[in-house]
Amino acid sequence: MIDVFLSASVPLPQRDRRFFETADILGIREAVKALVEVVLPIGSITCGGHPAITPLLALFVCEAGLGADGVTIYQSAFFAGQTPPEITDFVNVRVVPAVGNDRGASLTAMREEMVASRHFAAAVIIGGMEGVFEELDLFVRHNPTAAVLPLASTGAAAAVIHQKGNYDKQLARDLTFPSLFRRRLLPLRDTWSPKTYPGIRRYLMSKVFISYRRAEAPAFTARLYDHLELAFGEKALFRDIDNILAGKNADEQLESALKECAVLIVIIGEGWFEAISASGSTIHDEIDYVHMEIAKALELKIPIVPVLLYPASMPPRDKLPTQLRALAAYQAAIIRPEHGFDSDIRLLIERISAVANIDHVRYWQLIEDCRAIGLVTIKSSFDKDQTVLEEIQTTKDLLVVMNDGRSWVDTKRELLAQRATDLNKTTRIVLLHPESDFMHVLIRKNKKSLDVQRAEIKRSHDTLKSYKWHAGCFDLRGHHGFNPYSLILTDTYAFVSTYFFNESGQLPLFRYSRLAPNGLYHSIRDDAERLFNGAHPISDEHF
Repeated sequence: MIDVFLSASVPLPQRDRRFFETADILGIREAVKALVEVVLPIGSITCGGHPAITPLLALFVCEAGLGADGVTIYQSAFFAGQTPPEITDFVNVRVVPAVGNDRGASLTAMREEMVASRHFAAAVIIGGMEGVFEELDLFVRHNPTAAVLPLASTGAAAAVIHQKGNYDKQLARDLTFPSLFRRRLLPLRDTWSPKTYPGIRRYLMSKVFISYRRAEAPAFTARLYDHLELAFGEKALFRDIDNILAGKNADEQLESALKECAVLIVIIGEGWFEAISASGSTIHDEIDYVHMEIAKALELKIPIVPVLLYPASMPPRDKLPTQLRALAAYQAAIIRPEHGFDSDIRLLIERISAVANIDHVRYWQLIEDCRAIGLVTIKSSFDKDQTVLEEIQTTKDLLVVMNDGRSWVDTKRELLAQRATDLNKTTRIVLLHPESDFMHVLIRKNKKSLDVQRAEIKRSHDTLKSYKWHAGCFDLRGHHGFNPYSLILTDTYAFVSTYFFNESGQLPLFRYSRLAPNGLYHSIRDDAERLFNGAHPISDEHF
């Protein structure tokens, strides 16, 4: 992952003529295109909105077939109604409140928030006008160890910055922008660490801090937490009920957690203003924990995502305590507790991921994919799923495919003996034939000699044959291939455990259900039946 700040614009003739006259318009276009194609597949681009650059970004993101969620565009509310229509192509648009009617102050406020929004690995300067100089000064102040690449070949402000600074001369001559970015930006992915830049520690912690009142919608907060845990993992989340340690100063723990978090989630219900904490405080009291959490996040410039529990609305700025008034400028996410909850929570997760730059699992897609193939359980080993034992005991038809089967047969003696006495149950077992040409593969996997490996297959053979099976209820065969998995196939489930060539002890178990009409159970059964039908009976003479 790499985060790149882009400072770029196409100079206008009515502004400072030195920028317009030296700008290479085609070069600016090609440089922006190359940056999109090189960075977005493995990182993000953050920039200020510009009437010419925003449409270029939208065009090149579309042409490259990349997701627009990798681009974050900052706009000042001072220019409301003046943004290009392509701004709607981007999901991550940050609108920073204007500073009265002051154009310059509004732009500075927007730029300040933009360059401090994350810890950037590099700034790329393409073309540009006078605003680029301020952006660069702010950027260096907030990201002192980041690389700065002023592409002097694109002319305009980038050329001026390159000329006045101590920058590589190659940036003035190299017009092969894709190659340039790959050489200069991609290596930066491996150079970030808390040791080289202590300020990046908070970024690496990737904590999602949940600010809420326990007395207000506790069931909703717990439900929201469960979904965020699925998306980001338990270690990426912080809420006081789970993470505040007894016997230690709670205020210090909260402040420490906020300094390490990447985003603050503020849960706001209908009674948020009036809600009283366990200590008797409200949002208007500076000693109130929710008040302190929001104030500290604003002070540290931590991204904030207000989450409104429908039908709650965002608190008006003039009704918020002075320290918290900036909260009103943040765009809120709305969560409907019943109809629409699933779609709302997914949008929230995507937004948190984009704002905080935290990877996440689209678990809802994972669930759909698993449902489609009938995958209902994943366990670390056979022993972790009790359904295996229940199915062996109750299924009418049992088909087992193993290599030597030693461990499985040894641990299932009682169940197999019970099946042997039941006329209504059939048991078919396929092992690797002791005369198979693939015995050497099994020897390599298990790190055993040929004699030992054949002896283990014989042990399984002798144990299985020792039971008093009813005629037609048992069949033991040997196949001459190498089966890459262990399989227990019942009337309801297919239990599959894949082999590793390096001995790894217990192996993961995947359970597939017969109920999925197009699921893998049916393909696995067909494959196992073909293997069984092509196998040959095993007798003592084969050993």
